[in-house]
Parts: sequence; C-alpha cells; structure tokens
Amino acid sequence: GRLSIFFAPTTVTLSVIGLRNHPDEGKFIGFLGDLLNGVHFDYFIKTQNPCPFQPIANTILCLAADDIHAQALQHNGQVRFTVGPHQAGDAGVTLTHSRKIFKIPFTLLQQFMAIPDDADVTLYFWVTIFPLIQAENMETVMKSLIDYFRVAATLDTAASTSSLVWNNAAAMPTPIGRNADIIERRTSQLKRSFPTIFVDRAAASQVQ
Repeated sequence: GRLSIFFAPTTVTLSVIGLRNHPDEGKFIGFLGDLLNGVHFDYFIKTQNPCPFQPIANTILCLAADDIHAQALQHNGQVRFTVGPHQAGDAGVTLTHSRKIFKIPFTLLQQFMAIPDDADVTLYFWVTIFPLIQAENMETVMKSLIDYFRVAATLDTAASTSSLVWNNAAAMPTPIGRNADIIERRTSQLKRSFPTIFVDRAAASQVQ
C-alpha cells in the first residue's frame, strides 16, 4: 500500500475573513508537499460516504502486536508482508477494528516521513517504528495506531491481495488545486501556532 501524509488538516472557514459563498467553505482540507517552499497542493478529505474516517465495515481477527512484530523480523522482503488469515479459536488472535486513515503522533512524524517511497509501509512500521513505541512504553497511548497496522498486515481471506484499511479511489483525498485564499488563511494560522517553524533561518543564523 502507498502511504500519503497530509499536513495541517483543517475545516475551511473562509467566511470569517469576508469570503462569502466560497465553493470550498466547510470542506476538510489537508495539504500534500512542502508548505515552506510553496511546493504543495491542497486536497479535499471526504467526511461523508465514502469516508476514510468511518470505522471499516468489518472487524477482523488479528494477532497481538508482539506476534506480528516477531513475524515481520523474519520476513524475507521479497513479497508484501502479511499475516493470516486467522480463524476464531486460533491462538493469540482478537477481533480488531480500525479506520482507513490514521493520525500520526507528533513524536513519530519524522519516522513516518523517512519511510522510502518504494517501501512496504506495513513491514516498515512493524520492523522500525513499532520498536520505538515499545521503547517509550507508549503501546497503550498509541493503541489506535498499532491496531491500524495490525489490520493492515492481516489478510481477511486467503485470496486477499489488499488490506481492509486500504482506500479505494472513491474514498481517497482528491486534489482541489492551489487555492490562494486557503493557503493564506492556513499559513497565518500555522504561523500563530508554530512560530518557530516559519523563522528565516538564514537571517537568524546571523544573530549572535
């Protein structure tokens, strides 16, 4: 599966700055790309059917996180990493549910951004990111993230070639182009919330 990381998702309320009847008013928008360098595009993230925020239709039997991690470490990497499918009564499985979208905790943002474009994202999580969660003793806090990847790794049937958490084309965020009004509004919000991100580093380096 392909991982797309959308930043600064927000509900567009351009009416508060005087833009009435804007076609994107009320939409849930995130951006993909580099905001600081201007190389980014806005995407409309659906919040109605089909909606990646809704729980997946079916729960699925999944192994415990430690067991999936152990199998991931033994994976040869020649094919996509999967486990299962599992049956009721199999040792160590529990019914698990998730959504088709997940929030990346700020403490793990760099790790997710470092995932190579051609990587098996699920395998990368279990081999590289999950041990970091364990090391910080944050398995309870990050249960929803872990459950997402438990479902992502698990086949629902032997004939499956995808994952229950994958989004089809109809549910994927859709590009809406570069909207100058949205960019200006969001940038001002981000500057207020994260002023250190928008520092002119070249100028700051000259200040003693």
